Amino acid sequence: MMKILIADDETPIREWIQYSIERSANPEFEIAAIAENGVEAYKAAVDNHVDIVITDIKMPGMDGLSLIKALRKELPYAAFIILTNYAEFSYAQEAVAYGARKYLLKSEMRGRDIIDALEEIENQNRELMAGHEDNYYSTGYLDVFACFQHRDDQEFIRDFWIRHHLKDNEYYLVTAVCSRDSLEEKKIIDHFIENQKIHILRPILQRDNIYLVMQSEHEYELTRAAKHFWQEWNEQGRGIVVSTSPMRESGRIMDALEKAEVLLGYGFFCESGYYTENDMNQRPAADRGVLKKEYSKILNELLYEDMDTVAGKIGRWFDMICSPTLKDVEWAREICIRFSLGMEELLQEHSPECKGEGEISKEWAFRDYENYCMEQLRILYSEKQIQYSPSIREAVAYIHRNYGKQDLSLREVAAAVYRSSEYLSRLFKAEIGEKFGTYLMKYRLEKAKDLLIHTDMKIYEIADAVGYTAASYFSKVYRDYTGVSPEITRQQNSVRISKK
Repeated sequence: MMKILIADDETPIREWIQYSIERSANPEFEIAAIAENGVEAYKAAVDNHVDIVITDIKMPGMDGLSLIKALRKELPYAAFIILTNYAEFSYAQEAVAYGARKYLLKSEMRGRDIIDALEEIENQNRELMAGHEDNYYSTGYLDVFACFQHRDDQEFIRDFWIRHHLKDNEYYLVTAVCSRDSLEEKKIIDHFIENQKIHILRPILQRDNIYLVMQSEHEYELTRAAKHFWQEWNEQGRGIVVSTSPMRESGRIMDALEKAEVLLGYGFFCESGYYTENDMNQRPAADRGVLKKEYSKILNELLYEDMDTVAGKIGRWFDMICSPTLKDVEWAREICIRFSLGMEELLQEHSPECKGEGEISKEWAFRDYENYCMEQLRILYSEKQIQYSPSIREAVAYIHRNYGKQDLSLREVAAAVYRSSEYLSRLFKAEIGEKFGTYLMKYRLEKAKDLLIHTDMKIYEIADAVGYTAASYFSKVYRDYTGVSPEITRQQNSVRISKK
């Protein structure tokens, strides 16, 4: 039986999906819960231990992306189906990069599409469980699915691990690798187990990753064994090896498995090497505010500086996030993907010949995204693409430096670039595609949105910071532009952060 959660803020969509599933009369499909926003969906999914989440990409309270990332920690075996519109395609791509199995376009979605997606996931799960017996897969790897199903039952967890020979009074650590070739990897692991003299070494398979639970009376024996395993693994050039810190208490082993999975995320940044929890915790933490501000600045000013200058900024930005701490691994991967999607959207906006779904792949690693951004940059600055005149580049740069001035005017900007107001106005409309005043307003409101999300400034302080004399007028303009009030933007972000 597969328990399903349907989450969408549109009642007709929710009811239609529910009807389509019930009409299929598949006895394996059970609708366990229905939610109309992301916060409700998160709680319902955890409370009901659902197997599949069908969710809209954009919802109040917590969007689909945040929901996926939050639930992956609580329900690592859950599958996700994303519902999206054409305008939200880049978000759907990001969702796939974070493990969504399917995305369906609302405008083209039929009831049969929902059922096909569910049946495909059902078949994949059946194949995954083939040969499963007494907590073991046919390969001999231990299956910890039952532990995740009883995550809050400490007695069950303790009995499970005692049944599989772990002791409460000895040290243990978890070493993990990303699985690629199960047959060859099994040979390496079997050889390693045969030659180790520690108390227990139990291989686990979870979501295509292999985890080795090692236990011994002495902590140093575990760290020695983990390093020895890395040496054997490294001889085959098979990728990274990670290890948690040694600890006691079998009841905490699920925490160690989750930590090891986060550590494996470092494979996004490096193709090989041995990384420990302790080593990564000693790295300097990322200044998230600076990194976000810099990436927004690069995208905002992209077409108004020469290509070599922008390429240098992009390269330095990627260098700043290439060695994250343990707590920053997932965040660094996310912002790297967002940056690349931002570059892709700019290319599609300014290059009609490049319209389409893009090329970003969920299989890519860190340097693949950097190379992709550099390639997007090259295309944007090629002779076939839009090239702004020096006057417009200087004018836009002046706006970006002075948007907070309440009396900033076309006349002032025109004087700064040594052009008449009339000439600059026509040039602005011809090259940018919108009037000076419209561009200035949008830029100010995007800056305001950023301040609402990333600072604790009062709304009247933000209004003043982006060039508005009256907070009430700022709120009206902001609502007209974004569709929600400044207060709602701040509330939605607060809920999203509280759930991370």
